[in-house]
This record gives sequence, C-alpha cells and structure tokens, in this order.
Amino acid sequence: MKILFFLIIISSISFSQEKIMSWRLYYEYENFREPEITHRRVKHNLIESLIKNYAKNPLFTVRELGKSYEGRSIYLMKAGTGKIKVFLWAQMHGDEPTANAALFDIFRLLTQPGEFSALRDTILNNLSLYFIPMLNPDGAERYIRETALGIDMNRDAVQLVTPEAYILMNTFKELRPDFGFNLHDQSIRHAAGFTPRQATISFLAPPFDYIKTMSKNRMRAVQVISQLTDILHQFIPGHIGKYSDDYEPRAFGDTFQGLGASTILVESGGWPDDPEKQSIRKINFITLLSAFSSIATGSYNKYSSAEYDNLPFNKRMLYNIILRNVKLNGAVTDIGIDHEEVNYDNARTFYYRGVVKKTGKLNENIGITEYDLSGYEVKPGKVYDATAENIEAIDKRKLWSEGYLTVKTGNKEILARKFMKTGFNFTGSSALKQTPVNTDSEANFVLVRNGKVDYIILNGFFINLKSDSGDLPNTLILQ
Repeated sequence: MKILFFLIIISSISFSQEKIMSWRLYYEYENFREPEITHRRVKHNLIESLIKNYAKNPLFTVRELGKSYEGRSIYLMKAGTGKIKVFLWAQMHGDEPTANAALFDIFRLLTQPGEFSALRDTILNNLSLYFIPMLNPDGAERYIRETALGIDMNRDAVQLVTPEAYILMNTFKELRPDFGFNLHDQSIRHAAGFTPRQATISFLAPPFDYIKTMSKNRMRAVQVISQLTDILHQFIPGHIGKYSDDYEPRAFGDTFQGLGASTILVESGGWPDDPEKQSIRKINFITLLSAFSSIATGSYNKYSSAEYDNLPFNKRMLYNIILRNVKLNGAVTDIGIDHEEVNYDNARTFYYRGVVKKTGKLNENIGITEYDLSGYEVKPGKVYDATAENIEAIDKRKLWSEGYLTVKTGNKEILARKFMKTGFNFTGSSALKQTPVNTDSEANFVLVRNGKVDYIILNGFFINLKSDSGDLPNTLILQ
C-alpha cells in the first residue's frame, strides 16, 4: 500500500530526482531510526556508547577532541573521502537535542544503506562529513541551554571562555570546512510568520556583518536552503520559517560565515502532537541527507535565493492555549496559557506546569489551540477539604462541576511529590482557599455560564465536562 501510494504521487506530479529521493527517505525512515534514542532527554553516557560502537566501523574515524568543563568527552566523527568538507555540530545548547538524534539515524543509513546505497556512495565519494554530536554534554545532563559554567556557548565565539566553545573553534580552524550546519532547537511557540502554524523547521544563512553582505559562500548557503525549502514543503507545508537575520558577532554561525564556510542554521521548533519531537527528528533526517545530496551533486546551483527570500520570519507569538472573549474581573478579555516543562528526576523527564502568561486582548498572538468562550466568566478553582477522606473515592466530575480543582490532604506521601497524575491538584496548606487568576499564576480555574460550570482549566489544560475524558499529563502539588 505504501509503495502504491508513492507511485501514484510521483506519477501525478512532476518531481525532481531530489524530491523523489526525499519521499523514499520519508517512507523508509523507520528502518534507520536509532532504537536506543526514544526521547529527547538523552544523556552523554548513551551518546558516548553509540559513538564508541561506530568507532569500530571502518566507515568512521572517531577521535576525542577534548572534554567539557565537567570532564565529559566531546568527539569528532568523520565519514567520507570527498574533497568537499561539511562540518556539523549539534546540541551546543543542552536542551536542544532533536538534530542530534537525527544524526544517529543518518549514521545507521551510512553503515546499513539498503536500497539507498547509491545515495550513500554519492555522498561519501564527494563529501568528507565531520560531526560533533552533543557539543554541550554538561548542559544535556541538566537539560538546560547553558554549559556547566552557566554560559550560553553560542555567545562565546569571541572570548572562548568555555572549554566547549574553544573545542568548536579549534576544530573549525583545523578543518576549514566548505559548508557548516549549526543544529539547534527553538521554542515550539514560534510561528511561521503571522499564522497559527508552528515553525517546525526554521533556516538561516547567517550574516557576517551588520550590513548583511551577501558573499559567495553565504549565497551558496542561501541556495542550499532554497532547495531544502522546496523539498520540505512536501512534508510540512506552511511550517517553514526564517530565523532572525540580525547579526550577532558572538555567535558561531555568524563567525564561521565570516571565516568562509557556507553556514546554515537549522532550528527545530514544534509540530502538532509531537511533544518528544520524534516527527521533527524524522524531518531533520530528510533535511540533512537532502542537503548532503545537494552539495555532493551541486544540484543547489539550480536554485536562486527566491525560496529563501520568501520564507516568513519566525515569530515568538504562540501560546499553547488562548481563551478568547472570556469575562475576567468584570471585563471581557483573552487569556494566554502556556504549558511549561519543569525538569524532574535529574532532568531525565519533566512535568508540566500550566501558567497564565498574559491577559488582555491578545490580537497580536495566536493559540496553538484556541477556544471562543463568549458568554463565559472565569471563576477561581476552589479547594476541597479531603483531609480525612479516601482520595481515590472522590468523584472528580462531581467536584469539577462544583468548581473544585484542588484537594487539601494530609497525606504526606502525596505532599512530598512535585506532581500527580490525577484529576486534581493537591495542597496541604490551610491558607490556600482558592487559586487566583492572574499573570504568572498556575492556570486553575473554571468557566461558568448561567451559574453552570461547563469547562475547566486544570494545570493549564482545557477540559470540556460534557465530552472530554479528563485525562491529564499531570497535576501539581500547590504550596
């Protein structure tokens, strides 16, 4: 069925060879997904073990470049014997791992190409690929942006205070690559222009001066991005953006562009129902292999800057949820709510904290999900005293309909936690009588019309009492 659908597509549309290849990669991706990487919060020990396995494969040359501030090894992996040097560095921000996972999917294709042997050989015969996976292992360990020194490495290209930045700069100067790929993640709340569509992938050929001079090497980066944009429009139409092109002299991409490498920034943003960014990981796999093919064959030369120029700038303008036209404190307004991730269990996982980020007429903002609640009034969630009761016996829908979203308990086991996976928040505080609704407060309130509660916002998640199951990722322990 999959192959038949593919043949129908290519028979009805005029496809370039590059686009046909991208569809084949799309449909065969699961054969190359690295099975050891199943979620975002992967630690250095797993990445190092995978790298050491590839060091045994004659296709790769692996060497340790140095160590992070806390002593974790940073590696350079090389594949290919071609004259064109392509340098890729991933996860310089510890909480930006999507492309790093895709690199290991690519390594599997390079070593076990199957039907993609011709693609693999074209790439490796024409390119020398150099990869630094997980450039910031200390940040990855904590799942934070900065290094262990608390420094944003991508603002350290001049002073080179961090050992990780020093390693990156020295490696670049040693290799003198023709092309560079700076692989990042951005917030899922970036939109592709002024639209409700999340910017799933954003590109940039960064400038190397304040007047944004278009040198030959920068134009090559623009042409490659134009081709990649043309290819990716098949899979994520309307979800491709352009990152801000303001010059930042402390950033590595801008610096490497100025040093002569055609440098491309790739930012992985958001995609509906993809909290672990595994679908975007697949798009990175297609993007990077398509880029390698483009550079290896020179097919990017067929492209001008048109596709690049027409990309909308991405904008940080989305909220997870916007409630439109609700009555709050006597005025009709909008409410923007975000689901913030809070690191948990040494950053191996996380829980959500739903937060009211802004109230007012949010005409310049868009919700990933929006609800028009004209005629409804916001009331704070109430606290139900269940100190002496069996919590499991509580009828959650009955209490929700009465406006109760938080349960007061004396259960020490519950109160020692950070979150629960139940139908209520919990508190042990006698002072917590109800949850206020204001900016930066936890989003816990009910929506009432004609004295009846029809909807609730519980830890930032919208529940329709008439139809929704009421299942939530988590609730909170409130102090």
